[in-house]
Amino acid sequence: MFGWSGFFEIVNRTGFTIYWIYVSHESDSEWGEDRLGREVLLDGDGFTVFLEDYPNSVFDIRVIDEDNDSYTYTNMNLEQDPVLQVVLEDLDRRR
Repeated sequence: MFGWSGFFEIVNRTGFTIYWIYVSHESDSEWGEDRLGREVLLDGDGFTVFLEDYPNSVFDIRVIDEDNDSYTYTNMNLEQDPVLQVVLEDLDRRR
């Protein structure tokens, strides 16, 4: 039996360049590999991530910008909401 396969788009609305995008399935305990590789995601641009054969469409996503600031999104149902707008207000707060 095949699992869920699909894609989603990340749109950078932070005002900064994004250097790393990590995606992990909700059942995974670690982040996957960087999806951007040698590319960067400039402010205003979008990047499509393709996913294949997962138990469902719920994922965690972490984005890291040029200042090494992170934006973490958990339990994202990518089948229901296939576009993630990364905005400065979603910056992970350091404690």
